[in-house]
Amino acid sequence: MKIVTYAPEAWKYLNGIFCIYKPAGLKLEMTKKILLTNLVQDFNELEVRPPRNYVRIEGSVASGKSLSVKVVPNLADHPLVVGPRYQKQDFNLQSAVHHGNNISGIMVMAINDQNKLLDKFRYGNHLKTYHIKGQFGYATESFFADGKIIEKATYEHIKHSDIDRAVSSVQCAHQTHAYKYAGVPLESQTAYELASQGIIRPAGKSVALIYNIRCIHFDIPNFTLEVHCINETELYLAQLVHDLGLYLKSCAVCVQLRKIRHGHFTLDHALLRKHWTLEHILNNIQFCRSLVDKDKLLPSMPYFEKLDESAPKSLVSLEID
Repeated sequence: MKIVTYAPEAWKYLNGIFCIYKPAGLKLEMTKKILLTNLVQDFNELEVRPPRNYVRIEGSVASGKSLSVKVVPNLADHPLVVGPRYQKQDFNLQSAVHHGNNISGIMVMAINDQNKLLDKFRYGNHLKTYHIKGQFGYATESFFADGKIIEKATYEHIKHSDIDRAVSSVQCAHQTHAYKYAGVPLESQTAYELASQGIIRPAGKSVALIYNIRCIHFDIPNFTLEVHCINETELYLAQLVHDLGLYLKSCAVCVQLRKIRHGHFTLDHALLRKHWTLEHILNNIQFCRSLVDKDKLLPSMPYFEKLDESAPKSLVSLEID
């Protein structure tokens, strides 16, 4: 993208979807505040429009002299009077999904007039991929490692194969529930036709559904799960780790939640915190433009609107065999 030095021209380009990498421990509102602060600062450092002119008539009829008409800058429109040309309330910044404080990783954002694309992106209900680090040995009230410890247990008996069997049961149960939520019998022709089109996903909000889960790292007491899911929350994923520990006759806490993929957005598209500036955001909007075309915003996947109320709430409720 060409170098832009005039603020109104930069404003014209600041419309679209971009992707950032949110650090853990940073709230969504604070993330937006940092982005807006950087954008306001960068915009006001560019060449901004000059104060508007106004017509001033000098002299009086009583003096008998002719009146003089002058065009002068309007001081009431000067930045020293009205403040900086660009302020935080001028920007419309939204996030595709709500991110919990403990989640780090990809965050898809939209700014200004292109916020309407987020509605289509949300309706697409794209799969999200997480790397979840857990640790056996103790449990906390919040399910996270920094919570208050409420229980301790041994973990030497746990093997990699034990985790694989447990998470396979979770995946199988969730896949079965996906058809149940759609109101389609698993053995029916309709279920086969839906499966042939791709993964079945609810349109809009629903209970959390896990489509793939596996243990990609095991070094007792530490382990890492890779989870592909939709409509999840950070509490749900942390409780998944907690319930896994209970099922394996131990305890476990969530150490890290890291989102590495959201739809077609990956870590390669995300801006680090040091790059949350106007220049990098404009370049990122251009870079991500190919990811928000019609086919990728609303992929041709089977959706269902009506959900069954009996939703799995945790790993324990899935009756793992």
